[in-house]
Amino acid sequence: MRRDAALYEQIEFNYCILDEAQNIKNRHTLNARMSKKLKSRHRMVLTGTPLENSIADLWSIFDFLMPGFLGRYERFKDRYEDPILKAQDKERLAILARKIKPFILRRLK
Repeated sequence: MRRDAALYEQIEFNYCILDEAQNIKNRHTLNARMSKKLKSRHRMVLTGTPLENSIADLWSIFDFLMPGFLGRYERFKDRYEDPILKAQDKERLAILARKIKPFILRRLK
């Protein structure tokens, strides 16, 4: 995608499905920035990496999937990431979990 980014930016896709979405978990990477510039009517992500690894990773993946759904990163960090990680705020974690739950399909063994 990085090599053909200029080409892809010119196309509006009906569907954009990212396999191995953990490759966009770091919002600063070129992969993440380029994927978020893609235009599409519908988006889906697939990942084998548990979303529980990092709250910031979760934000980046959702920022591709549903831009704006979790707000700007700075606000997300203040509202969820810092309270959950620094203060172990279980209520804030539960609020975030309820917000994203309808959009996650997990395979159970």
